[in-house]
Amino acid sequence: MNPQPYPQNAPTTQVHQALQFAYDFFNRHLFVGQLPPCLISLQRKAKTQGYFSFRRFISEDGRYTDEIALNPEFFGVLPVLDTLSTLVHEMCHLWQQHFGSPGRRGYHNKEWADKMEAIGLMPSDTHKPGGKRTGEHMGDYILEHGLFIQMARHLLETEFSIHWYDVYPPYSASFGQAITHTYLLNIDQSLKRPPALEVERGMRPLYQVKPNNQHIDINGESNTKLPENTSHETGILYHEWVSTLDPAAPHRLLNEYNPSVMPLENRSNRLKYQCPSCLNAVWGKPNLNIICGDCSVHFEVVN
Repeated sequence: MNPQPYPQNAPTTQVHQALQFAYDFFNRHLFVGQLPPCLISLQRKAKTQGYFSFRRFISEDGRYTDEIALNPEFFGVLPVLDTLSTLVHEMCHLWQQHFGSPGRRGYHNKEWADKMEAIGLMPSDTHKPGGKRTGEHMGDYILEHGLFIQMARHLLETEFSIHWYDVYPPYSASFGQAITHTYLLNIDQSLKRPPALEVERGMRPLYQVKPNNQHIDINGESNTKLPENTSHETGILYHEWVSTLDPAAPHRLLNEYNPSVMPLENRSNRLKYQCPSCLNAVWGKPNLNIICGDCSVHFEVVN
């Protein structure tokens, strides 16, 4: 029996065709079509919008290809512009790997930063003006009159869409609006609005539950052992460059939402302190006086 062709309206087809279309579009208009094909995947690496990994896949006939991975948890809580800028951020790493001189493991060097700026994305370790252009963990923000926003506008004037969005993202849509890279842009507000803003009612609660009713706090700390098939992310892999966020309030579950299970009472006296500018967070005893070394502002207690 011959298999039937995969339907064009299938969710997998729709999402991956959209991402491939965007890759090809920006390859033509930002990189003069010189980038080779790669494998675009979806991943849920914690606090990571995307990454590039060199020669990550091999075909049956021995050919290698690179990987660009995007995190679908952000698709619905950040504007599509942010998803596209993450894609192009990783495309810059792919360009440098094939046509430039990449920095040491995980390091975003000046050559990469110059290329980013030339195509309309300003590197910044804070995702805001004034941040460092080079370093280990780098974000970026969109230049208002840069080439990227010009081309992205043309793309978004079409019927381009990612089509499918996570019903239970780990970040609220309101938080997505707070950390979006588009906040500086003088553009139509519809381009700044997360596409799934109205489905925030689907958010999972601020606690985690294991199937055996053992509880783990929202930072992954526990006095119980995780299942053997569960692993913690420990850092950047060789030849991977990562675009990161430090989320204000992750909403995660280890199994499906069960409304009959109540949050575990916090019996410790630890409080969460957070920098209101860069969103770095620490836990500590009450009445601590903490100043952010990067932003020179006082940490605030958050719930």
